[in-house]
Amino acid sequence: MKKLLVEFIGTFFLILTVVVAVKLGGAMAPLAIGSILMVMVYAGGHISGAHYNPAVTLAVWMRGKCDTSDVPGYIVAQLAGGVLAALTGSFLLGTKVHVLPATNLDVLPSLLAEFLGTFALCWVVLHTATSKGTSGNS
Repeated sequence: MKKLLVEFIGTFFLILTVVVAVKLGGAMAPLAIGSILMVMVYAGGHISGAHYNPAVTLAVWMRGKCDTSDVPGYIVAQLAGGVLAALTGSFLLGTKVHVLPATNLDVLPSLLAEFLGTFALCWVVLHTATSKGTSGNS
């Protein structure tokens, strides 16, 4: 249960920071996002592996560094943390939550960007886990 709480909290603060930083814009948004990820990894890495992303959990599991029994709980905790963070950020900023993309949005570039970014994240996490003997983002 402690692992799931760590995944929920870490994902919540990561996504909340992304929502607020992206909405407010500015040159410091990437620094804010990277900083909160660093803080959450240091806070929870020794407990859960600090995945904070279902794609990372699946990659670490495929590498054999995450128990199969942990995967569903991690993903549920991460999704719950992300949804609650998005709703919280929307409330704090006084904006509406948009679940679906705008109708004029070309989806393929977005999907390609998401795939490449997720691939790079998982590759780095797996490389780090292999070279340091740990799992997760740490």
